Amino acid sequence: MHDGTPADRATERQRLTYRRHFEWREPGAAEASVLWTDEVTLQADDGRWLIDDFVHGGNWQFTVKGSMKKMLLNVAELCS
Repeated sequence: MHDGTPADRATERQRLTYRRHFEWREPGAAEASVLWTDEVTLQADDGRWLIDDFVHGGNWQFTVKGSMKKMLLNVAELCS
């Protein structure tokens, strides 16, 4: 996991995963009512960084939790 920005020039086949922590706090509340962590995975391709996956980490009732890449691949499979 990384907390900064990727190098200007990516090395082929290199992957980086960034984890970000979020919170929702009601206006004026002393503490957050919801905490969650999302992840973004970057894949190096031809010297550029491309988003390979986004993982929703929320844990509330209406969230769509999990890998966006996996969800899209599952939909594509249903459509083929």
